[in-house]
Amino acid sequence: MRRSSPTILVTGSDGLVGSYVVRMLSESYRVVTTSRRELAFGQKSQNTITLNLQSANEVRQLVNIQPDIIIHLAAMLPTGTNDDAVIATNKLIDLNIFNLAKLVNASVVFCSSVSVYEGQSGPWLESLPINPTSKYAMSKLESEALFSSLDSGALSLRISSPYGAVHHLRKGVLYQFARDSLAKKRLTIYGDGNRTQDFVHALDVAHFIKGVVENWSKSNGLVTRGVLNVASGSPVSMSELALLILHLTENPKPLFYGDGDEDKECYRSHVSIDNAATLMNWKPLISLKCGLNNLLRVLEGKNEDWFAVRCAR
Repeated sequence: MRRSSPTILVTGSDGLVGSYVVRMLSESYRVVTTSRRELAFGQKSQNTITLNLQSANEVRQLVNIQPDIIIHLAAMLPTGTNDDAVIATNKLIDLNIFNLAKLVNASVVFCSSVSVYEGQSGPWLESLPINPTSKYAMSKLESEALFSSLDSGALSLRISSPYGAVHHLRKGVLYQFARDSLAKKRLTIYGDGNRTQDFVHALDVAHFIKGVVENWSKSNGLVTRGVLNVASGSPVSMSELALLILHLTENPKPLFYGDGDEDKECYRSHVSIDNAATLMNWKPLISLKCGLNNLLRVLEGKNEDWFAVRCAR
């Protein structure tokens, strides 16, 4: 390892994206991680620190690490449209990480969300004037602005529906369809099935973040700052997703359309990743079919390495 390599602090390291990021970056850099819970012996490394990110005093202790880059992935997901407790927790964590970054002059890569574009017609470009209606999306936008004020530089990543095999028991339509179809259950679509979502594999997100780290320098910090979208660029409808999973699992059950409307029936994902391609020379490499096959093999208990995505089943 080069002596000029940055020391990297990753919050939310045991989450979906964090798991891929830590494994990838640990091959080349000194990576220190935080976890809000005590990990099992086999999961915990000597560079894992258990602490409460909501505590300013505990976070301040991370000054001793002297991180050059903080990859801030830790966040709670809302359980409802306006989950005030979750939003307050996330804002407190973000503020504590912001203050830490100021103290040690660290650059920050912040995990935001494409939810900030809610209600906007596409394409969703980073320069699009936005005014989110939900409190959760607004809080993400406020944290983006907070980190952007750092002299050391920050890049906020508006990530669209990341998925992967490392946490295969997660909630969400993609995971539920995969589990149900492997059990040869019928897949039910509510509404017309035309709602679209842009699923990006967490390994592609990790490659993006690795590119950000590789472009960092001690003298200049982050080369790319501001906001960038991270998505597959290939949205899929709920009907298309269900049919693909039925095909991959060889499930003969026909797709079933149930009574009632699906939540956010009119949602149409339209994320532009043109700026990520231009500024970071990045494009996603894992197709939805390949990512699903990897997830399905793990769900089947085939001792599949969640970090190595192969297309064939």
